[in-house]
Amino acid sequence: MKSRTRLMLAAAASVGIAGFTSSADAARLLYYNFEDGTDNTINNTGTLGTAGTLATKTGAAPVATRYSFSPGFTGTVPGIGSVNTGTALRLTPQSTNNSDDDVFVQTNRTATDLKATSSAYTMMAWVNVANFTNPDGTGMNDNMVFGQMQGGGDAGNTQFLHNGFRGNRLHQGHWGQDEQRTGPDIAPGTWHHVAYVYNGTEMTQYLDGAPATPDEMEDIGGGVLGNNNEGPLLNVNNITIGKTEGNNGNFTGSIDEVKMFDTVLTQAQIQQEALTNVPEPASLGLLGLGTVGLLARRRRRA
Repeated sequence: MKSRTRLMLAAAASVGIAGFTSSADAARLLYYNFEDGTDNTINNTGTLGTAGTLATKTGAAPVATRYSFSPGFTGTVPGIGSVNTGTALRLTPQSTNNSDDDVFVQTNRTATDLKATSSAYTMMAWVNVANFTNPDGTGMNDNMVFGQMQGGGDAGNTQFLHNGFRGNRLHQGHWGQDEQRTGPDIAPGTWHHVAYVYNGTEMTQYLDGAPATPDEMEDIGGGVLGNNNEGPLLNVNNITIGKTEGNNGNFTGSIDEVKMFDTVLTQAQIQQEALTNVPEPASLGLLGLGTVGLLARRRRRA
């Protein structure tokens, strides 16, 4: 009977560890948690290691009034759990949303480095959009979390990545190969976790750990496409955070816990990555084994 109990506990431990292991098999190439917000260097604890920098389009020093480091999100989100993101980066572009001295994060890595031009990727962040009606000169009201600027390998390519918000809904785009305005509507001044996933043919967006329903897809010519027809990102230029050059889609508000992966994460994996205040899966596995050992000892004493 005691042997059977120990086997059952060991099986439970294996299930528990497997449940905690989510994105361990995916390379977290980029991870900005903005906890080091003291200067223009943004630490990257992802596997690539290259630090990001606060930058402007002209290369001038970032204007202090255009950015700040402020408290991130603390609270409970249905479907995700209790979250504490620590310090966030707050971006405050000019009202025209098209100024050369507006600040963004330059990753200093090309789209190829970050695997965004390969067959699959996952990009995610905690975000709080301050204003969904920023005039950008195109009437599209873009607030892009992930984007690209000219330079970094293909200065002549104007097909820019634009994953973020169009109006008050999620938007994922490879310049014409877009998934447009996925619901639901989002109120300004609220924290949400967003994730943008591409599997080589289809885009999927997640809001607070749940997949959003697409309203429409469009191709380069403006026609509507069906699912499984959204083309890859062709531009190999550096990836940027908080701005894209196409449509001048500057992000207005706070961004935190930015992560990029080289593969498609599942819904469960995205939910776990959104829980920034939990231990790593290995630590949870050790905790599970410790708990099993304690239960076994208690069983023997009984």
